[in-house]
Amino acid sequence: MYSFQIWGLIQENEGVDEVELYYVFPIMMIIIPSVYLIRAKLFNTLRGTDLEAFEKELGAKKTLIQQLKDLFR
Repeated sequence: MYSFQIWGLIQENEGVDEVELYYVFPIMMIIIPSVYLIRAKLFNTLRGTDLEAFEKELGAKKTLIQQLKDLFR
C-alpha cells in the first residue's frame, strides 16, 4: 500500500486515491496470505510442531477457561 502512495506522490495525481484502492486490493490479496504462509512455515520450523500434534490439540475437549489460558500462553 505504501508503494502505491509513493507512486501517487511521484505521479502527482490528485483525487485518484479511490482508483488506487481498486489496484491495491488484488495485490494485497496475494501479499497478505503469502506473508502469513511464510510466517507459519518459519514458526513451525522453530517450534518443531507437526500436524498430528496440532490435530490432537484441536480434537481435545477444553473448557472455556482452558481455551483462554491457551490463547495467552
